[in-house]
Amino acid sequence: MTRRNTLRFDQEKSSVYKRAAQTFDLFLAPNMKDILDEVPDDARIDFSNFPVVNALPFTSNGKERSEALEYLCPKHLARKFANSEITNQELIDKSQVLVNGVRIALDLQLLE
Repeated sequence: MTRRNTLRFDQEKSSVYKRAAQTFDLFLAPNMKDILDEVPDDARIDFSNFPVVNALPFTSNGKERSEALEYLCPKHLARKFANSEITNQELIDKSQVLVNGVRIALDLQLLE
């Protein structure tokens, strides 16, 4: 299920990497346990896909813009993170992060 990020970003003042990091840390991570609780423990999946849409400022002609982020996390590590057994960076290091379909690397501490 795709979630709409409630945070607003100024595309001119932030990079795609910073938005992806902040989306994870400030929006997705606090909600991950609740999201995972919706998935049965015995579900036959290896990865959890957490799609998020970030709204960006309107274009000059008034059209809404957005970017699609996907956090593809190993199921067992997503559960460990949700249970505070590993850090956010440990989860991200073993996951795939896509922005508009393009894979990126994230170092969460460097983007503060």
